[in-house]
Parts: sequence; structure tokens; C-alpha cells
Amino acid sequence: MLLPEIAKYVRRSENTLRWLRHQGGPDAPPLWKQGRRLVAWKSELDDWLDEQRQADSKAGERACSDMEAVRVKDYVRHLVETAPPLKPEVIEQLRALLFSS
Repeated sequence: MLLPEIAKYVRRSENTLRWLRHQGGPDAPPLWKQGRRLVAWKSELDDWLDEQRQADSKAGERACSDMEAVRVKDYVRHLVETAPPLKPEVIEQLRALLFSS
């Protein structure tokens, strides 16, 4: 496939694809020069798009688990701070147990 076809297929501009290729790294599309043209195999583009999707879903999973941890911590902090009066040493033990990081 030629660059205009690739851009249309992956729904990114030609300039973005050139820039990603220039930057290199794991996010770079599998493009190479054939003479003066940038080209790619469709099967390699499909693999690259799958890798991008998998990387994004892993990032989303990490973000969700981090957000859940924050929500739980905030909820427990709220419970501890609004609970009926406890002995000060019990409160300190709970705070040390729950909020030390």
C-alpha cells in the first residue's frame, strides 16, 4: 500500500504517519521506503493496529485499577474521619495501616 492509502486505512494524516515513522519506537507504523515512496504491507498494518489497541486496553486497565484504589482509599478515609469517637491510639493505628504509602 502507498502512503495515501495507508493514511486512509488507519485514519491518520500522511504527515502524522511520517512523523511517527521519523520518531521511531513502539508506536511507529511499519512503513519503509521504496524509492521515494513510503509503503507498507496491509498485514503488517493490521498487526500494528492490533498492537496499538492492546496497548491502549492495558493502559485503560491500569488506569481503572488505580482509580478503584483511590476511590476505596477515599471512602475508607471518609469512614474513619466520620466514625463515632474512638480511642486516639486506635485511630492512629488505623491511619498508619490504611494510609501509609
